[in-house]
Amino acid sequence: MKTKSITRGSSRTVYKLASAVGLVFWMLGVSVVCAQEAQMQRGYVQRHEPAQQPSIACGDFNYSSLSIGPLDYRITPPDVRELVERRHFTKDVEQLKQGITSSVGGDINYTLRAFPNHPRALKAAAELARRKGGHRLAHLRFSIDCYFDRAIAFRPDDVQVRILWAFELLKSKQRAAALEQTKVAESLAKNDPMTHYNVGLLYFELGDHGKAMANAKIAYDGGFDLPGLREKLSKAGQWKE
Repeated sequence: MKTKSITRGSSRTVYKLASAVGLVFWMLGVSVVCAQEAQMQRGYVQRHEPAQQPSIACGDFNYSSLSIGPLDYRITPPDVRELVERRHFTKDVEQLKQGITSSVGGDINYTLRAFPNHPRALKAAAELARRKGGHRLAHLRFSIDCYFDRAIAFRPDDVQVRILWAFELLKSKQRAAALEQTKVAESLAKNDPMTHYNVGLLYFELGDHGKAMANAKIAYDGGFDLPGLREKLSKAGQWKE
């Protein structure tokens, strides 16, 4: 009986010790997670200085000290991007199905406040406005013109924003403004094949087949393999090997 008592006592002691060790490791794990979250939070609320302020009608970047951004989407670390996107720019929001924290427009607006040059959020905002007849929506704080104005003011050298805006301008039949953005995009393209491909598409839609061909050659010589631009130029009798 005494031996059994000692055994039961030893088991209880071992169980308590294991529980205590487990609690210590759990607490250490929580501490590590909290430290990681705190580090991410510091990155989350940091901001990048804008190149210039937007037009007067399009607000400003003078956010409060607790606000997120503005951050340059191109250079923001993936974990910081994810902190915003998992709460406000999920696939459902991007596809305009439903909002997460508020309406679809509200979540897109939040995303573009944090990342003024977020390309997919800009595209989603433009598509949402188009579906609603081009009108400014209640939960989108700015017009689509203003969202692009803000993106360009924030980072004038973001070629993807210029290309997106040029395509949107073409859809609304603002050809002169689309040409202006296309020229800027071409000047920023450097030797990037995908950029030259998109610039070539823009010039084709604008009716400048010579410029479209020149950019197509750079794109295809650089290894870009989507056939769409070449096919358009071939059908128009403009493609030359």
